[in-house]
Amino acid sequence: MDNKRTVSYLTFASFPSRAAHAVHIMNMCRALAENGYRVTLYGHIKGESDLIYSHYGIETPFLLKSVHVGKARFLGRLAALVRMTAFIRRDTSDLLYTRDLFNGWAAARSGRPFFFELHELPDGFFRRRLLFFILKSVGLKRLIFISNRLKTLFEERFGLPPVSVRVAHDGVNLKDFLTERSKVDLRKAVNLPRDVFIAGYTGSLFPGRGSEIVLQLAERMPGMVFVLVGGEGRYLEDWRKRISSSGLSNIILTGYVPYSSVPSYLHAFDALLMPYQKKVLHRQAGHDTVEYMSPLKMFEYMAAGRPLISSRLPVLEEVLRDGDNALLVEPDNIKMWSDALLRVKADEDLAQKLSRQAGKDAEEYTWSKRVRLIFDEGRED
Repeated sequence: MDNKRTVSYLTFASFPSRAAHAVHIMNMCRALAENGYRVTLYGHIKGESDLIYSHYGIETPFLLKSVHVGKARFLGRLAALVRMTAFIRRDTSDLLYTRDLFNGWAAARSGRPFFFELHELPDGFFRRRLLFFILKSVGLKRLIFISNRLKTLFEERFGLPPVSVRVAHDGVNLKDFLTERSKVDLRKAVNLPRDVFIAGYTGSLFPGRGSEIVLQLAERMPGMVFVLVGGEGRYLEDWRKRISSSGLSNIILTGYVPYSSVPSYLHAFDALLMPYQKKVLHRQAGHDTVEYMSPLKMFEYMAAGRPLISSRLPVLEEVLRDGDNALLVEPDNIKMWSDALLRVKADEDLAQKLSRQAGKDAEEYTWSKRVRLIFDEGRED
């Protein structure tokens, strides 16, 4: 990348936080630092640097600079944008990097070289105006898409500017999933029952993520335990009420757990569930990402050494292969889900085969390799 060794990552995300995008950003900065870049993360820093590094398991630290973001979503970001613009003027890095439209606009306006990473298709007049300004900028050097499908949809809707393009799925830090502790010890550590088959899920409880499927499985399969790791706010409370009223004793809600604790839960399970539905919403109400998402949990599941059962969705099949590194089932077919669980429970050879291949494939999706793909290290083209 023309020997550029200093990168400033621009974001309005808060650190530490419970959001998946914050995990993504911290892992990108960690991987950049581990690859020899001098990294500055401009974001809403809400604590001491050492505590933030510890929260995300960061061993190769980088510079954190705080840009306060108010609680008001739109006005808060506008005010933060003024502060970020001032930081950009004083920043001397070789390259700016961002994944949000506001900071993409600020980078484009500065005229400096920048990379822009896309995780969704911008909608609405204002967001599209920001996008077009970014795409026309002389400073834009690279577009990064999190899936091939997102790249295709983006090109159909907006066209591609004359800059280089990379498709880079989300990633995983394999060191986070190294453990010598037994499943029994891990279950004791996270307070899970010992002598029972446990199917687990990690992530939010937003609509479309599959918690409804887990509830139906718990009703059909009383001899198994189902654990939902994550969730917060009204979604978590709603699910606690539903489980309480259902009378089910084989479903466990943990609520939010620190990111550093997720590997312990995954290792404690016998099977991992990724039951995305045909419409998947996130924090932005009404925003459906099912066609082009690249879930962080998919790569964490693959690295965890447990058989993965996933919805059969075209974008997930960019990574997952039925019968090879996962079992793929129709999103809303509860019989297929229960049959798949029974298969991996009854067939230890199949469970180990799926787990081994998923772990091997996860080696191709590390954050470090993602950085090298995006920044052209080792590429000959």
